[in-house]
Amino acid sequence: MRIVPHVVSEQNVITLPLKATTREAIKLMVQHNISAVLILNDRGSLAGIITERDVTRCFADDYMDADNELVGDVMTARPDTIKPSDSAEEALEMMQTNHY
Repeated sequence: MRIVPHVVSEQNVITLPLKATTREAIKLMVQHNISAVLILNDRGSLAGIITERDVTRCFADDYMDADNELVGDVMTARPDTIKPSDSAEEALEMMQTNHY
């Protein structure tokens, strides 16, 4: 059974603070050709994740001003996480169960 670090290759993790604007998140996604940015609280811990889907939903609802909307208001808070020691099968099961 393979564990997660052996399945996921080394990656650059892109982060922003809770007080960043949605425009900043969008620019980072475009610049790094990624579909999500991790959002950190003041202590540097994971607070949430903002994805292309989160941003798209806001624009579809016509209420978003990307220059003034904070990522903390748009992100998915407290996302599910796994430990590096979890198996790839556990990660896949979580993704299938939660539809992502």
